[in-house]
Amino acid sequence: MILNENPHFAKGSWVKSLRLRASYKKVEYAADTIILLRNTVMFSLPEINLKSRSKIMRVVVFFILLLMGLPSYAKEIAGVMVNDTLQTTDGATLQLNGAGIRKKLFMDIYIAQLYMEKPSATVSEVLADKGRKRIVMHFLYSEVSKDKLVEVWNDGFKDNNSAGDLAKLQERINQFNGFFVDVKKNDVIVLDYNPATGTTVTIKGQEKGVIGGADFNEALLKIWLGEKPADGDLKDKLLSYKK
Repeated sequence: MILNENPHFAKGSWVKSLRLRASYKKVEYAADTIILLRNTVMFSLPEINLKSRSKIMRVVVFFILLLMGLPSYAKEIAGVMVNDTLQTTDGATLQLNGAGIRKKLFMDIYIAQLYMEKPSATVSEVLADKGRKRIVMHFLYSEVSKDKLVEVWNDGFKDNNSAGDLAKLQERINQFNGFFVDVKKNDVIVLDYNPATGTTVTIKGQEKGVIGGADFNEALLKIWLGEKPADGDLKDKLLSYKK
């Protein structure tokens, strides 16, 4: 599981717990910063009287507390704030590899975001990377049915994987398809890959299950990054990481 400041993840109790832990770290950091600044003001500016120093400290504390409440965002896409980084429960940091909108004809369907421990701008490196990866799908369209989602998944798997690979994956693909439900605007689907466990599917804040195997996650990522991606422009956006 990965901490995300996006408000659409606030439905699950595990998110609340993680946010609380993150808040404790922010408070601890802010406290250390305040003490450091206090000492700086007290000892570096002895000529300023006590009343003035107190006013300076109140202003400093105010701005520190204000900044504590601001999440780190990379960009805004279609009115949705996209995080620059995400943190896992065991301390690993994932960086935004790229993000863009999945379009169908003239319609915006969802915002896709790809996060990695070791970001890369090449397909081969993204697929071969053994670290954690995460796809976030934030829906913009009014409603997408379960049947349509499953159809899109099946087409993506078929278009970007050999018949032999599909045969090996089919049982897990069926399990994956079984997790899905109808989604509406502002619903979020999260596909988290952890090499130790597999791909965890979370829909609207509810964890649906885990699909094992690095081969499955690679086949899944090819839906966006393969030779026949769902959206060529989106593929480029997901690979837009610059060192």
